[in-house]
Amino acid sequence: MITKREILEVINDLIAAEKGHPVTMDGMLSDAELDSLGVLMLMATLDAEFPILTATGEDMGKEDMELRNISIRDLVVKCKLSVMSDAKP
Repeated sequence: MITKREILEVINDLIAAEKGHPVTMDGMLSDAELDSLGVLMLMATLDAEFPILTATGEDMGKEDMELRNISIRDLVVKCKLSVMSDAKP
C-alpha cells in the first residue's frame, strides 16, 4: 500500500515537471507557484494514477480555482483514499 510520504513524492515530482516549487505536507497547492495550465496538468496527471477529480468540462475551470486553495495534506489524503477504495479486501 502506498504511503502518504510516497504520494507527496509523486506530487512533488509532478510539480517539478511543471516547473513549480516543491511543497510540504503542511503547505498549500498555491505554494507550488504553478500557473493555471500547470495546475491542470498536475491534476490531470495525478488523477490518472489516483482518480480524485469529479468535475468535467466547464466545471474544470471552477475546480481549478478551488484547487489552488487546497492544502497538500488534503490532496494527499484524497489520493490515499482513492487508492484504498479501489483495494480489494
